[in-house]
Amino acid sequence: MYSMWAIFAGIVGLIVTGAAVYTLWHVYSSINQTKEGQPQDSHNSSGQRPGVGIYFLRWTVLDAAMLALFAIGMLFLFVDLLSVMRNPEQYPYHHYAYILVGFIFSFLGMLFMIVRLSLTLQSTRMPGSGKEHHNQPEQADSTE
Repeated sequence: MYSMWAIFAGIVGLIVTGAAVYTLWHVYSSINQTKEGQPQDSHNSSGQRPGVGIYFLRWTVLDAAMLALFAIGMLFLFVDLLSVMRNPEQYPYHHYAYILVGFIFSFLGMLFMIVRLSLTLQSTRMPGSGKEHHNQPEQADSTE
């Protein structure tokens, strides 16, 4: 039984590592594509190469892998908590602290992913029109 879980954990680790390598490769290839069409010293005002940040304006494969890791990790922590609550005499008291720390770290990791999502969506949002026409309902279907 433990061998099966070890194999499963190894496969999940390889998938996440592959997602990280794929993300790095994609960023590296986008750097090379922008470098081919521009002079060597073309940097923007912040000192970064243009075009690399465009890739991170959407969710990447690595982000999806992190969401899957979060879900699997929280599931295992919850199952561990249930087993400790069912047989508390078999576990030392500090095992509750380990589980609590695991929940906190997983929650903070997911919080950072949600912050990244909100910043990504906020940076790609299209600005609305400057004029408001609430007091002119008769012109709602016609263009100006």
